[in-house]
Amino acid sequence: MNEVLALPLKILLIALDLLISLLTFKWIKVIQTCFFASEELLSVPLNEDDPSHRVHPEFVAERATKPGNGATTMWELADIAFDQFSDSVCMRRREFLGWKVPKKVKEFSSKVDEFTFDEVSVTSMKFGAALRSHGGCVSADSKTTIDAVKIPCRIAIFENTCPEWMMACLGAFSQSIAVMTVYATLGIDAVIEAVCDNQVPVIVCNRSNVK
Repeated sequence: MNEVLALPLKILLIALDLLISLLTFKWIKVIQTCFFASEELLSVPLNEDDPSHRVHPEFVAERATKPGNGATTMWELADIAFDQFSDSVCMRRREFLGWKVPKKVKEFSSKVDEFTFDEVSVTSMKFGAALRSHGGCVSADSKTTIDAVKIPCRIAIFENTCPEWMMACLGAFSQSIAVMTVYATLGIDAVIEAVCDNQVPVIVCNRSNVK
């Protein structure tokens, strides 16, 4: 008896669901999935031993090993870009206003600050020159090793990603000074260990984090 009484309600709900699907065009996606599904692969594993590293199918055997503009270092790559795109926008930033939802949703200002390639170049070069004038040393080795650092040839960046973060990094690169990044999420003990082990003479950080 209960099933008989519930039957009209079931029919009504099914009809409403069908109507909503028609009105919101969900049926188009169903048709596309059933009859026009693409078999093209967006990416494939780079090699069989490590399937997590993927690449576009067309470039498995033809991956670029160096930039096409002839740059051999990160600084050379940036310097070429500074020259070619000097008046173009290089970076943008919106001011962080606070948390809409604590530690979950951020709120930003609608105002956007822009930095051209030329502005980034000038700031980076000035920062790099300041590092050298205050005792920053050129990295002794051109290759990364796990050997202990013997001279203060690295700077540490202890800050969230922002335009100043990148300009400080490029400034160090302009003087062949290596960069290491440290994050608060590692814990203060890990940060202290990283700074001491690398003989860091300079830490780039936000003024709000300095007591």
